[in-house]
Amino acid sequence: MCEKPVPGSEVYVKGFERDWWTQKWRLTRCETLPVANNPPHAEILEAGTSTQSVSQPTVSETVLVTEDANFITTTRTKTTVTTVTTITKRPRLWTGSDTTSEATAET
Repeated sequence: MCEKPVPGSEVYVKGFERDWWTQKWRLTRCETLPVANNPPHAEILEAGTSTQSVSQPTVSETVLVTEDANFITTTRTKTTVTTVTTITKRPRLWTGSDTTSEATAET
C-alpha cells in the first residue's frame, strides 16, 4: 500500500563507492491546488453564446538523482497543467432537418 507523500519529504542517497552500480532515484509528487471560493482562474466566463471554464491547475514535480564516479546530478522538473474547455452554441442556418431537401428525384 502506497502512502501519500508529505511535502518536504527527503530521499537519502548513499554516496558513491567504487565497484557499485550507478544509483538512480526518482521521486514523483502530484498535487492539485486547493479550490478557493472564487478564484479568478476557475470562474466561468460567458460571452454571447460561448461558455469557457478553466480547470484547477495540477502540479507534478519529479526529482531524478543520478550518481556516478565523479558527480551526483539532481534534475528537478515541475509541470503545471491547466485545462481550458470552451463550449460554443450556434443557431442553425436553416430550420428544417438535414434529411429533407427541395431537390428530389423524379420518376
